[in-house]
Amino acid sequence: MADVEFRPDQLEVRAPEQGSTEVRLVWSRDTDERRVVILDKSQLPQVCAELQGQIEPGSGVPINLDSLRPGTTISVTGLQFGPRADHFRLTALADLPDQNRVVTIPLRFSKRDAEQCVNAMSQWLRTQP
Repeated sequence: MADVEFRPDQLEVRAPEQGSTEVRLVWSRDTDERRVVILDKSQLPQVCAELQGQIEPGSGVPINLDSLRPGTTISVTGLQFGPRADHFRLTALADLPDQNRVVTIPLRFSKRDAEQCVNAMSQWLRTQP
């Protein structure tokens, strides 16, 4: 059987229930036709990385900066990190509920910044019970 193309109008992400390891992606059309894809949570980092790789630089929907104003608590739902030749890159996946989306925020650390961050986190961890 050949794959049938389905071009959705909307996407809904159904967060897992407490203790569940699945996330449901529900694509629907204005005609009420729906397709559901169920992913294990362990697959999400790979899926996100693959999708991010398909995005042309500068083509994403801009972030409404009001969501990132000082004093606002932002829920980080995932992290990607790794060394580069001249810096350390940390990408935070941040949930912006007022915009009904998750955005990526890339952070670039110099060697000195990364060392200070690791030292501060290590010191904090030593003080925790």
